[in-house]
Amino acid sequence: MRPDCSVQIRADENLTDVSSDELAIWLHFDAKYRVEYADRQFAAPSKDQLALAVDEEEIERVAGSKREDLLKMHAYRDAIRRSAGAYVLYPGDHHQIPFTEHHEVLPSLGAFVLRPAEHETLGTSQLEQFLRDVLDHVADQATQHERSRFWRTVAFRGTPSAERKDRRLPHLGRPPSDSLVLCGYVRGESHAAWIDRSGLYNVRAGDRRGAVALDSDVLQASDLLLYGRDIAPTLWSRVGTWFVQSREQLLALAYPTPGGKVYLCCPIERRDDEPEWLSEIPQYLPDLGGKPSGTPFTASWQQLLRLAE
Repeated sequence: MRPDCSVQIRADENLTDVSSDELAIWLHFDAKYRVEYADRQFAAPSKDQLALAVDEEEIERVAGSKREDLLKMHAYRDAIRRSAGAYVLYPGDHHQIPFTEHHEVLPSLGAFVLRPAEHETLGTSQLEQFLRDVLDHVADQATQHERSRFWRTVAFRGTPSAERKDRRLPHLGRPPSDSLVLCGYVRGESHAAWIDRSGLYNVRAGDRRGAVALDSDVLQASDLLLYGRDIAPTLWSRVGTWFVQSREQLLALAYPTPGGKVYLCCPIERRDDEPEWLSEIPQYLPDLGGKPSGTPFTASWQQLLRLAE
């Protein structure tokens, strides 16, 4: 179960936050020249041979790569770390383009003709062109393949999270590590009642202490975890864009004692898939934000899960 030839391709320097060693790829080549079929495989199949073949396996023995050989290529690519392709070298006549997993040259599987002929070695030009294409592919930082290798490496770094009995999450459009939650402070019962009544949440704007800048990721989060002293945490979804409200406009909406001149507000609605473990984490949230008490901040769902462990 070892490939006959393996080629490693890597950059000669670190070009991203992930090292070139971690982004390196392996290609595997396995020669399949069956001695018992050599006299038949090195020659093109005759019409009589094809006529006598009783099934597809017999046809493949005559002049092609065997199906089990290609299955072994799957094993090489899937079992050997950082493998991007595995290929059979066989004494056939018909060259086939490798099967790509997506639309790029890698990852892929396939078979290449490579056999001696009277004045040349058949298949070398296709194999050389393939290797040139692979080098161009690996040198291109804008490929989807490099992006997937980059984030796969990042995802598996660090210590795995401890297993919990309850790791349920609400419906998320992205994985927990990539889904942001706005952790917003609720000042008291009157503030919580106003949120329930108005269906709005507000943050400070302008130049006040704790004000949210317009380019803050706080304004990008689609989920809101609202918490406060003696206030049970609740989960909400933002259902509209943020808009500016003056102190007078908030007073007209019966907001309790606004202290600033200008705020940002967004419409929200309560979620019905709130995880029970949210009640365990409010005391840890201020340390997670690393900001003055009451200042809104964002955290990923993965970070919130770790607080509950």
